[in-house]
Parts: sequence; C-alpha cells; structure tokens
Amino acid sequence: MIGVTVLLTRWLHAVVLSHLAEATRASHELRPWSVYGLMGHDGRAGRIRTTMIVWINGAFGAGKTTLAEELHRRLPDALLFDPEYVGAILVKWAPPAPSGDFQDIPLWRKLVADFAIGLAAEYGRTLIVPMTLVDTMYRDEIFGLITDAGQPLLHVFLDVPAVELRRRIDAQILVDDPAADAQARAFRHSNIDRCVAARDGLPPETLLLRGDQHTPAELADLVMAAEAFSVPAGHR
Repeated sequence: MIGVTVLLTRWLHAVVLSHLAEATRASHELRPWSVYGLMGHDGRAGRIRTTMIVWINGAFGAGKTTLAEELHRRLPDALLFDPEYVGAILVKWAPPAPSGDFQDIPLWRKLVADFAIGLAAEYGRTLIVPMTLVDTMYRDEIFGLITDAGQPLLHVFLDVPAVELRRRIDAQILVDDPAADAQARAFRHSNIDRCVAARDGLPPETLLLRGDQHTPAELADLVMAAEAFSVPAGHR
C-alpha cells in the first residue's frame, strides 16, 4: 500500500507542474536545461547569479505576495512556490493538528522543504517562496533541510509595524464569502503580535527590510542587490 507521503507528494507535484505550465505559457518558452535557466541572469550586464531559493517572510499583510510578484516580473524564468497549497492538501487528506494550524503538522514542514529543494534542483531556476514562517523551531527545521541539501537560501523578512498591518488587513477582501472572509481576517489579526515579535529572533543572515517604507519596486531592488542574492552562501 502506498504511504500517505508518497501519495501527497505525487498529487502536489502534479499541481505544481500544472501551475508551472500555465505560468510558462503566459510568459515564454520553457528552457529548463539552457545555461540561462541553470544560472539565471538579473538583467544587468555582467551580473550572473547562481540559482537559489528566495524565501519572503513576514506577517500577514506585510506585502510578501506583492514582492514575490514584482520579483517574478523581473525574473520571468523564476518559479513561484506557495506552501499554502501543501497545507490545503494536508487539511483535506491528513489528520488535523490539534491547533488547527497546518504548520503544526510535521509532514507539512517536510513536504515544503522537499518541494522547494526539488523544484529548484529539477528546473534549475530561482525559486520565490512567499510564506509567513515565524515559529523559530519550524523555520529552523525547514531552512535547515534546505541548506543541508546544499541549496542556497536567501531569507527576506518584511518588517511592518502592527498598526499598519491592522490597517492593511482591514482594507483587504480576503475571501468572497463574508463569513469565511471574517474568519480569515480574525486569524490574521490574532497573529499580528507574534509575527511582529518574530523580528527580534531572526537569524543574523536574514535580509531585514521595512515593508512600510518602500514601494514593491524598491523592495525588489534591495533583494536583488543583496550580497547573498548575487553570490549565495556556498557558492562564493
């Protein structure tokens, strides 16, 4: 009998490939084995960068998705990976965590790391991952699995004050259904304080950016100008 990990991995892989195919058709021809795809280029003369994973962290409402989209606009060969899809699969098919948070499911953390490593290695492209990950143990677990696999990782944290986060969350329409929208909004509000507090426990190599003091374009400039982005750890 095939184990749940294998089944989930196969199913999620099919989902990821489907989204990849759609993104590819919308941009340009898929070239996973070209020198361009394997090494990547950020558009500036003489700036060749090694393929890496860019994990965009921060509170709900900090602007992670917006920054990810801006980076993807500049790096059309890059892949976008949203670990929320892994959580959605586990919520549907696996026993729930007592807390109701899929990040508390150990298999979620393992699968997220496996897919991030696999996507970057299989397609030889920069991987952009917008995902709130403020539990120190969970962050270290996932990042440890990624770096232990020899995959360069740039951790970006968008720091936004609690007052601004509350304003942004209240201004967003998160889900079309009013009841579901209210529930999602309440969940985001309930996590503001711990997400803001996570700033004090970030690893020293984190690229810390004020998400409320820069436009998405300026934030993308800062990410792409970071030393770890152009010359990732382990590839110096």
